[in-house]
Amino acid sequence: MNGTAAPKDTPVVGFIGLGDQGSPMAHAVAEAGFALAAQLGLDLLSLVDVLKLGSASSAVPSLLNTMVRTDNVEHLSSLEALDMELFDQAMRDADIEAGEATERSLSGARGLPALLTRLNG
Repeated sequence: MNGTAAPKDTPVVGFIGLGDQGSPMAHAVAEAGFALAAQLGLDLLSLVDVLKLGSASSAVPSLLNTMVRTDNVEHLSSLEALDMELFDQAMRDADIEAGEATERSLSGARGLPALLTRLNG
């Protein structure tokens, strides 16, 4: 926000936590990258190790098979999808078009179980 107060009765959308917005998007990017890596015949678990060391690393590689595990991935995936649905509703309530970002993020959230299955398959 720029520090200027919004007019009275104007809906204001504050900053969105990177975890809420960024995590599903990062998962979508990771899912697409791992699908390509699998097509190329790369060892996916080794790829995770390499990504953890990179300067462009995000939290996603370090969370796979540690915090995000086969026993909780369905639950976490549904929570991420819910976060993005709430984000989308907030954007629509503020008359902001965010459909493309929402769909990309929902794709990542919903694809997380398949990504984990691919890594452990």
